[in-house]
Amino acid sequence: MVYFYNIVKSLSLFRKNWKIIVPSLMAFLTSLVFALIFIYMNGLFPVLFRDPSSLFVSGGLAAIAKKISSVLITQSQILKIVLSLAGFVIANFFVGSGLIAMKFSMIDRAAKGKKISLRKSIFGGSKYYWRVIEMRVMVFILILILSLVLSLPLFILSGYISSSSFLVAISVILILLLIRLLLLFRYPILFRENVRAVSALTKAMDLFKSKTKYLMSVWGISIVLLFVAGLFSEFFRIVIMDAFYGAVGLSVILIVFYFIKEIVLVFVNAFIDIFLFVSYLKVRM
Repeated sequence: MVYFYNIVKSLSLFRKNWKIIVPSLMAFLTSLVFALIFIYMNGLFPVLFRDPSSLFVSGGLAAIAKKISSVLITQSQILKIVLSLAGFVIANFFVGSGLIAMKFSMIDRAAKGKKISLRKSIFGGSKYYWRVIEMRVMVFILILILSLVLSLPLFILSGYISSSSFLVAISVILILLLIRLLLLFRYPILFRENVRAVSALTKAMDLFKSKTKYLMSVWGISIVLLFVAGLFSEFFRIVIMDAFYGAVGLSVILIVFYFIKEIVLVFVNAFIDIFLFVSYLKVRM
């Protein structure tokens, strides 16, 4: 089976080229540093330590956002939080784009059977830096346009349908999933074919039209891998909660476990990126 071959090939590439994990790990650490700076600047450490279990549960980020919002409203820090958050997002976006370029440059070289090094990957990925930024901006605009087009009729019907907000949220989620599926191979195409972002997006959609079943299967395997990783992390979180329930340092233990979980997900996501690249090469147009 072709999918089994792709998985085995991806595992082999990952094992022989372990340095591919470095950009993903750097991206996680960069986001972590930015997040800590953001939390420190806005005095939000008490909010985080008060209930770190919210990081793990469904809707945890929303729950934390509500707590943060209540703190900000009472402390009149709205402007400060908006400005610092905007700076955090922008900085993370530009740094993250460079790391994405570096990562896929390394995957491309590994898939060609070439030896990879961090120094060569930094220079190799630099020529794709602005293409990655262009790609991410175009995908964001596409998501925004489709969300507005689909959500606008629902918003108009809000006066007649009580659950319109729920339908809007569902529509946005469906749009995100659809775009993820349509543009599944956008980065492998961008790097292997050495094209601009527009061409990569066009080729990705053309490939979806001609190989719909194949792309849906590859996407499904990626989702299953993430789901299994999330399931195991949830299982161990419950075990830790039961084992250390009532302990004085439970908050610290949960936060440490959260970091460990995120690092494991870094490895999982790096493997998925390799798997997508290998899967694209199998049906390269």
